[in-house]
Amino acid sequence: MISEKVHARHLVFLDFIKRYLEEDGMESMLMERSEDLPLNILLTSIKRDHKGRERFINFSFVPTSEDDLENLNLLQFYSIVPCDYKPENRDSLEKLLLAINQHMAVGHFGIKQDAEVYIRYIHAFPLSSLPQKEDINELVMLYTYMHDSFGELIESVVSGEKVLQDALAELDG
Repeated sequence: MISEKVHARHLVFLDFIKRYLEEDGMESMLMERSEDLPLNILLTSIKRDHKGRERFINFSFVPTSEDDLENLNLLQFYSIVPCDYKPENRDSLEKLLLAINQHMAVGHFGIKQDAEVYIRYIHAFPLSSLPQKEDINELVMLYTYMHDSFGELIESVVSGEKVLQDALAELDG
């Protein structure tokens, strides 16, 4: 069980991150936990994808009790990868995501049972300090770059526009 003290600390950290991102012109909304929302979440808009669809980074802390980790916070970056999902291409998509993950500098791509394609990264930083603006800015830049670098390729396979073999050749080329 997560204590109120831990939830409060996470809320403070997310507020600092919100301010950092807003200073750089990124729209962000901090949502405090409630009966309907089990964790504090920071939702930040990033640039639209290649088809003009909105994208967001969902920042939240991986829930741990004070007994689980004594020295670290685990900050999760999570985004849905917008794509025109066709169930008949799921097997090809799974194989592509496995190949893409070998090229990832940070984080990984995945697909949930409900067909939500996502990118996720967990950043560990000391419990004794606030997240640093420079670190957050660079991580957001790198995370967004990974999202941008592979999003169109993912879309082409999941929608059936491109066969897996061609996508894998493009990835390794």
